[in-house]
Amino acid sequence: MIPLRILLDVETHPIVTEEERVKTDEQLGKVSAVGILTRGTDAGRPVVIVRIDREDGSFVLGQTTLRLLQMAMRAFKARHGDLVS
Repeated sequence: MIPLRILLDVETHPIVTEEERVKTDEQLGKVSAVGILTRGTDAGRPVVIVRIDREDGSFVLGQTTLRLLQMAMRAFKARHGDLVS
């Protein structure tokens, strides 16, 4: 399983610790693509791939299972409501 922390308030519970922040001056990148790898896990479950473009032209790919992403989205929706209209 791919671990995923679900943080409902990054102002109070930062994604990056103070120690990690000292190690890098990296700016936030922009999500430019999201896709599904249909059989991405060893068990054949779908995996979500996210592309994040950096200012220097490089990019980072991140992944999590669709199941974990759906759990995160449920938590966000419970806290902030359904924003799709």
